[in-house]
Amino acid sequence: MSPPEKETRDEGQQGPTPISRFARFFRSYGIALGVIVAAIPLATRAGSLLPIYNATKDILTFSTSLVSLLAIAILFGVRRSIGLAVFPHAENRCISRSAYRTRTLYGTFWPITLAILAIAALAAYLIFLHLSILDVARELYSSIKVKEDMERMLAETPLVKIGYLAPIAIAYVTMFLAAATAFVWLGLIEYIQDDLGISDSDLLVKPYTLMTREDLTLHVAGFHTSTYFSFEYDPRIEHPVPLVSGPFCGQHHRLLRYDANMGDSHRWKCVNPETKKDQHEILFPYERRARDEAIRILQARPSPQKS
Repeated sequence: MSPPEKETRDEGQQGPTPISRFARFFRSYGIALGVIVAAIPLATRAGSLLPIYNATKDILTFSTSLVSLLAIAILFGVRRSIGLAVFPHAENRCISRSAYRTRTLYGTFWPITLAILAIAALAAYLIFLHLSILDVARELYSSIKVKEDMERMLAETPLVKIGYLAPIAIAYVTMFLAAATAFVWLGLIEYIQDDLGISDSDLLVKPYTLMTREDLTLHVAGFHTSTYFSFEYDPRIEHPVPLVSGPFCGQHHRLLRYDANMGDSHRWKCVNPETKKDQHEILFPYERRARDEAIRILQARPSPQKS
């Protein structure tokens, strides 16, 4: 047996070494790119890759890398929450609408938003920098005709005018912070998917789907406005457990707020969030009635055929 084969066999018997675990942890391209982007400000300062005032170069590059690396550390700390939101545990991968919205929010919306924010911050940085240079040139009665004139302004200006200092610094930090966070966020999703043993083919063959949703209307005696509950369930499960939400106002389709216990009944309020005075009250039994009715409806359905 050759030495490499023996080392591989020994590692398999003894378990992965710390170095191999570290390499596995960072093998996701997104995590690696995020760390690289967080360190780019230092390379920008050394190689003058991005136009920046010499007076603010040191503090901007240091603070940007520090904030970006801190954001990456925070993302690692909440990676389990991100993984639970993007890959919720559900039999047959059938999830509620609330879980589906959360999955879309954490898996698609936030990474895309961070990427757009990084691009917008880059554009804002270049715009504010150009305006500040023109402002300095007007005060010095100078003109900017070639690139060397702009570089001279950046090198000789002792301090950026206070009107442009804050937006330039904010745009610079936001640009790298958003880019690094977006890369690491996507990398964490890929890492968690691999850690859960879910392949891309599994998600293509058996994607996440929405539960069946039905509404149960309750007509309360003495009130013109009806109320309703919504319940969701997985129709492929033999004995599904309904997820009940509500009660909702049948007229305004707003979630009712619990107000008080009236003895054998409960008082709920339908409140307009924009105009607090626009509200009305409804008295009806507690949600147990809706839950029992939902369970009765489910039990009356024919059981799914097993293949």
